[in-house]
Amino acid sequence: MHMKKKKWLIVLGILFIISCIFYQPIMYMVQLGKGQLSILLNTQPINEILDSSAEPDSIKAKLRIIREIYSFGTTQLGLTDNGAYQNYYDQKGKPVLWVLTVCKPYSLDPETWTFPIAGTVSYKGFFNKEAGLGEMDKWQSKGYDVSLEEVFAWSTLGWFNDPVLSEMLQKHPGDIANTILHEMTHATIYKSGDIEFNENIASFIGDKGAEAFLIAKYGKDSEWLNSYRKSVQRRKIYSELVLNQATKLDRLYKSCLVDSEAEKVLKKKRFMEQAVLQLNKFRKTPMQTGDLNNCYYADVNRYRNKQIAFDSILANKCSGQLKQLIDFYAK
Repeated sequence: MHMKKKKWLIVLGILFIISCIFYQPIMYMVQLGKGQLSILLNTQPINEILDSSAEPDSIKAKLRIIREIYSFGTTQLGLTDNGAYQNYYDQKGKPVLWVLTVCKPYSLDPETWTFPIAGTVSYKGFFNKEAGLGEMDKWQSKGYDVSLEEVFAWSTLGWFNDPVLSEMLQKHPGDIANTILHEMTHATIYKSGDIEFNENIASFIGDKGAEAFLIAKYGKDSEWLNSYRKSVQRRKIYSELVLNQATKLDRLYKSCLVDSEAEKVLKKKRFMEQAVLQLNKFRKTPMQTGDLNNCYYADVNRYRNKQIAFDSILANKCSGQLKQLIDFYAK
């Protein structure tokens, strides 16, 4: 076993013991540690893939782009170079991580959990889907709104050399850049216990940084850049609609505090039905009423409710220079 992998095992083992003693139930930390270890210990150095004649050129091309993105992030944006994305993990077409969000039935404030290093966060990760479903059922049986969503990337905040996941290679170059720069931001800027700030700043830098990368690589008139900008604009319009709905839903919950349970249920049901009709006008895949609950709004708040504020800071305090914004928050 390589010395680096032994180091991973030792550090993860220490974190696991600390977590079990001070923070979380043992079985949850077991699946978390086991899942992370399974990935970290089954990666392949990207150099080996690039040198192999057996690997498809399409995979090699995307891996080279990821290297360019990483270099762009460190040299042009000032994001931390911690040796991430030097290894590749083949998911073999299977998801590897799911995130659970839990909200009270009449609140958009998600439940929180406390972890070593990360601090207090508003979600729990599961490398084992069955464990995630079991936890979801537990909360749902108590009347909470719940969601368990697959995620395609995560950050260990620089503690380990995060690998490239095979699912990343299926994306548009702009989306690959967005994902990589988003996760690199977590290793550069992180406020323990302030998950909305962390995810919003990473989303903002991912959006803007990916655009800057595409301009640098393909030019200002490239189709890659134009298609990416259209995608970002669609996401912005959709996110603003969801955030607007979230504001109205929060007001509704506060206004019906004295209502009977039956009245609350009816008002919430009517709101969700109308909200789905609005959202489906902007979605490629229609959403069902049952798919929309408080957790959906909490998720969008988590990633998107501070974008206008960061836009203002970038323009007015950082002269439109993304690196200045990163330097400011990385202090």
